[in-house]
Amino acid sequence: MEDEVQTPPSAKPRVKKLSLIVAAALVAVLAVVGAWYLQVKVPHDEAVDAFKKANEGYNTAVERLDARNGELDAAVSGLQDVIDSDAQPLDANLLVSAGATIGEAQGSRNDAPAAPDLPRSTEDIKKATEEFPARIADIEDLGTTAR
Repeated sequence: MEDEVQTPPSAKPRVKKLSLIVAAALVAVLAVVGAWYLQVKVPHDEAVDAFKKANEGYNTAVERLDARNGELDAAVSGLQDVIDSDAQPLDANLLVSAGATIGEAQGSRNDAPAAPDLPRSTEDIKKATEEFPARIADIEDLGTTAR
């Protein structure tokens, strides 16, 4: 038994102290990561999700406006075909009136502005999301002004 290597009594407290330091550092890192996740990551992801949902509503309004513009374009095209045909109208004033109607219809055609891009910061995303209801209302107004 004399051949056994014994650790000096001063090495055990060092190992214990080192273990406590490593454990404390690990707890500190976990606390920082947890705080970042709860205070930064989760709110940012929620803001992005809200932005995307509002953007879907905006795109739906744009699709309705595009459909209305398609109907308007088809009506204008049909009326233009009648004007361009060689057939004589019963009343010559109808040609003038049809031309004016085409001009009014083309003037009432509206295109929606492009949706905003997703901002980078969480606060900017929240601000942009809050602006979507007004943007959607503006697009819906564009689609109803000439009807």
